[in-house]
Order: sequence, then structure tokens, then C-alpha cells
Amino acid sequence: MRSRAKNKAAAAETPAEAAPCAPAETDVPVTLILHEGQDASALLAALPAGSEVSPPAGGDGAPALAREDLHLSTGAPKGRYVLFAGAGEWHPAAAEDLCKCLPEREEELILFPSAAAKQRGEARCTFLSALPHEKFADSFAPRRFGCALSQALYARVAPYFGGLPAEFAAVWLGSVFCQSAAVAEGRFFLQTEKPADPPSVRALTEAFNACKGQLSAARYRFAFDYACARVVYAFAELANAGDAQGAAALDEYLRGENMALRVAAEDRAPLRFLTLLKKRGFCTALPARPGILLALAEGRRR
Repeated sequence: MRSRAKNKAAAAETPAEAAPCAPAETDVPVTLILHEGQDASALLAALPAGSEVSPPAGGDGAPALAREDLHLSTGAPKGRYVLFAGAGEWHPAAAEDLCKCLPEREEELILFPSAAAKQRGEARCTFLSALPHEKFADSFAPRRFGCALSQALYARVAPYFGGLPAEFAAVWLGSVFCQSAAVAEGRFFLQTEKPADPPSVRALTEAFNACKGQLSAARYRFAFDYACARVVYAFAELANAGDAQGAAALDEYLRGENMALRVAAEDRAPLRFLTLLKKRGFCTALPARPGILLALAEGRRR
């Protein structure tokens, strides 16, 4: 059953969303945001002429660009699309196909799913136009996507990145705020064996608190539901590790920062495991174990 507190909060805290910004004029087709440690050779070879490359944050320095028609980014991204490629190896054909498609797209957000090596096939861009909060509903897994954001959308969401990993923030916040989107069908763009680590619940809560006042009711629910799922998973991880002190600290943090998330997490926790934990001072006991295991399984998928 949905949390009453969450529904009341959604009704009270969700004004009409702001109109999207007009697309900025730019001669740079794509800004590629590199991930630290990523083999970007296929993408660097496929980028449209005149694109720019942004070195990884906190990395060892700027990459060497073998192409004279590419340049390193200085300052804010200037590309018509800002491409977050994800942590993984790109097949050359997939990179070429995507980079050919981007100049022809008009959507604010382009999502492309990751794929394990055994899933990767011949790359062909086939897009389904659908807003993420309508297509994915309760099953969105931002860590399993890469994305390209229009410059206007990037400018709207970047202020909310905060302590979130940039690639995760781009997918999640881009999906929450976009006015138009296309989702690549199939699972063949990005080869990755394991999705990136989930963002910390505190960073996610802070980002949600910062942006929730800008969202319509439907977008608020989309963002809230994902944040709540991560809160439930965080409690399950702490309980599984026997960390009663950590679970109590997280509960106290949510009490002060977002009571609606705290109440909804307890309401949605499988088999009421969070209620059982609270009754025992967050000490893990046998009755809570089935619910904890269910929450861990669900959380690993997202």
C-alpha cells in the first residue's frame, strides 16, 4: 500500500514544472564526458567533427586526442548534446551508430541501456519516444543506462548534481526533468559487467530535496519512488551486515531531512522488515531476514 505521508507530500510540494529552456545556439555537436578509467577509443573515433571532450573529474589528466577536429573542453560543456557514456567498453560499430544519430535527434534526453558482453549484438539505433516517468514507472534503474542530454536540459539539472556521481545524476535527473525523450531499444550499446555503485542515500536525499519543488506531481512520484527504493535497499544492506548503529543513524538522518521518505520506506519495505528492525533497536533478528533478502534482491536490480 502506498504511503499516506508520501501522497500528501506529493500533493503539497509539487507546483507546476518550469517550461523548458530554448535550445542554445552552438557549433559544437557533442561534448563527451569521460569516465575515469574508461577505454574511450571507440567513442573518440566516432564523435562528430568539432566535438569536445571533457576529462574525467579527479582523473590523471587530459586524454591525448589523435584527431585534429576534436578539442578538450574548458569550462561548462558547449555541445548540443552532452554525452555521458558510462563506465564500460564501447563496440566501435555501436559508438559510430550512436554518434551518427545524435545530430539528427531533437529530444532533450537520449537514453541507451547497458549490456553485458554476451548480450551485445550488431549496433543499430532504434528509438522509442517515451518520457521516462511514463515508460519505466516503478522499475527504473538509472545505473544501467548511459545518456545524452541536450545543452538546455544539462543546464537545468547540473545545479542539482551535488554529491551524486555525475553519470548517475545525468540519467536520473535528466529523466526526471526532461520534456522529451527517446529510449534506445535493445541492450547492445554499452558493454559492462557490473553497473556502477549506487549513490549514497544521503546524496540522493539531498538532491531530491533540492529539486522536488520544481516538479509536477507525476515527476515528483517518479523521483520519490526511486529515492525511496534506494532508502529501503540501504536499510537492508545495513541490516544484513548487522550494523544496527548505522541503520539507526540513517533513520535519524531521514527523520530530520525528509520524513516522507522515512515513512514511505517503512511502509514499502518487503514483509515489513524495517518495522521489525525498529522494534528491536535495528538489531537484525530472524523474523526480519526474509524481508531483508527480498529487499536486497530488488535493490541489486536497480
